[in-house]
Amino acid sequence: MLQNQQDYDYKNYDYKAFKQQHKNCIIATTKEELQEALRVKQQEYIAFLQTNIQTDSTKRDLNYNHIDDTKHAPCHMQTSNTKKALHDTQVDETQQAPYNNHIKNTKQTLQDNHTEDTKRLLHYSQTDNTKRVLNHNQTTKPNQTICIQTGMSHAKLHNENKDSNIHFTSLDIGFTPTMGALHNGHKSLIESNVAQNHIAVVSIFVNPTQFSPTEDLSTYPRTLERDIEMCKEAGVDIVFAPTSEILYTDDDEITIEPPRKMGYILEGYYRPTHFRGVLQVVLKLFNLISPTRAYFGQKDAQQLLIIKKMVQHLCLPIEIIGMPIVRDYDNLALSSRNVYLSESERQLALAIPKTIFHLQDLITQQNIRDIAILKQEAEKILENLNIDYMDFYNHDLTFATKAQNCIFLLVVRIGKIRLLDNLWIE
Repeated sequence: MLQNQQDYDYKNYDYKAFKQQHKNCIIATTKEELQEALRVKQQEYIAFLQTNIQTDSTKRDLNYNHIDDTKHAPCHMQTSNTKKALHDTQVDETQQAPYNNHIKNTKQTLQDNHTEDTKRLLHYSQTDNTKRVLNHNQTTKPNQTICIQTGMSHAKLHNENKDSNIHFTSLDIGFTPTMGALHNGHKSLIESNVAQNHIAVVSIFVNPTQFSPTEDLSTYPRTLERDIEMCKEAGVDIVFAPTSEILYTDDDEITIEPPRKMGYILEGYYRPTHFRGVLQVVLKLFNLISPTRAYFGQKDAQQLLIIKKMVQHLCLPIEIIGMPIVRDYDNLALSSRNVYLSESERQLALAIPKTIFHLQDLITQQNIRDIAILKQEAEKILENLNIDYMDFYNHDLTFATKAQNCIFLLVVRIGKIRLLDNLWIE
């Protein structure tokens, strides 16, 4: 029996059932539309929970009424016996004239007793049911807070739900930031987001601040309509697709510097402003969405590690989840830039996953942990390719001395395209 609001944990309800009933995906292009979309999705979930709780309360009341009927069965038997007694005591008044008055008085007395018993039974059941219904449907106490952890105002949400009989702590909001041109690698991030959170948000934004002047900002693939369809099919609740003018409103923007020891080596060496732009846009999006969890691919290993460091240093209450690399039919790591490869260039690029799988076999099957030996094996496969960098790194991006609890990072340049791949080693 539900005694008070604290006895009810809203997370016991399967939010997959909620998503089946609310498959609408809201497209937001401004900050205000994003906040409204979050509010709408929260209200939909509140209504879903209230309906389920009321349904459960009704079921409990019906169950209790059934139990009460069983308890009061003797009363019903007594009533039946009374009726039988009345029937049995009826006699032919023409033959029993001397006793007619006595029998009438007896019948009246029995009927009065039956009426009183019935009244008491009805009063007892009505009072008991009323107490149970009141107990089930008690309203939130004045000192209880109805709030949801989101980017919107807690006070506003509390005011909108002041009549609710549900006590909330937080709803889980998942967030997957992307630059669009979505492929199955993005799809794996999005599907995990949808499966693990009450509200799933995906952003589609080609961030100009992470491109250097010599990079491919203007030619970066943009497939917004197709991307939105993929999000809808995956069950995403909100797609945030702003323009640059929405997120960057000032020529003199505050920037976020990456940690010096992690942000200006490897990718940071070849693209000096890259991680500054990445952290800037990711932090903006985090502040707008206030996610519980955020999903990033392990293919961009350095980016993943630096974002984890930013979340740690800035005390952001967000869980950063790295998802494994997803590969194409020929084992090439999926990337939006793969579309730039010609057929002959793609054949050359297949040496990259061949190297990754060969090293994995040497480490896991032959237990070779010597980094010098492993690098020699990699160089044999990659000898005809232009390597930007290739080495084993600890998770703080210092050089590893042994192939254990580290990451093998590899970047190869084919034509104008830089292709990243890696191997996470236990």
